[in-house]
Amino acid sequence: MQENLEAEQQDQDSSQSPELKSVAKGFNIVLVGLSGSGKSSTGWHLAKSLGFGFIDLDEWIAKSSGRKIEDIFRVDKEQGFRALEIKALTELRQVKNHVIATGGGIASSDEAWGMAKGLGVVVWLDTTIAEMARRLASKDQAKGRPLIAGAIEGVEAPRKVEMIEKELTSQLAVRKARLEKAHIALTLTFVPPDIAGQLIHSVLKKGGFLRPGRP
Repeated sequence: MQENLEAEQQDQDSSQSPELKSVAKGFNIVLVGLSGSGKSSTGWHLAKSLGFGFIDLDEWIAKSSGRKIEDIFRVDKEQGFRALEIKALTELRQVKNHVIATGGGIASSDEAWGMAKGLGVVVWLDTTIAEMARRLASKDQAKGRPLIAGAIEGVEAPRKVEMIEKELTSQLAVRKARLEKAHIALTLTFVPPDIAGQLIHSVLKKGGFLRPGRP
């Protein structure tokens, strides 16, 4: 299987960036990207390699609200979920030394995006639309992702990938301008989560983010 790994730091080299140096003190690593980009699975591996804690933002919201994400969307619609997302981001301001995997819609608004960037070093998993759609169309991966699930409701299996690609393309058009402002961008194609975690670890180490004593 083809593997393509590419990492780039946005705007300027991390070793020269005062903003990045400031967030790296007692920092978190915040993974962003569209649904299916691999934030949760990659984040778990990255946290393990760093000795950090791991938080999945959607799971945090579900646990704190006592409801499944799909139920929140069904009853309170997306607006209600985004309000809970802001609440969760506020609660996470006290957290340090964690990898935080955000939901795919974190870049939907300036408010949520600004709060996410305030939590630490933001890493965009820029996975291709085709690869994300392939993942989401298999093994019921759309479950728990209401916007994706809605896009393929009633759609025959052969057309699911096509409809997911269409939905992701629409989402990216709204969110890309914010995602491009991540501190680090990682372009990934057919990369297993453990390898992606290793790559992020390497970029953080090379950029001088890791404190002395960190592996």
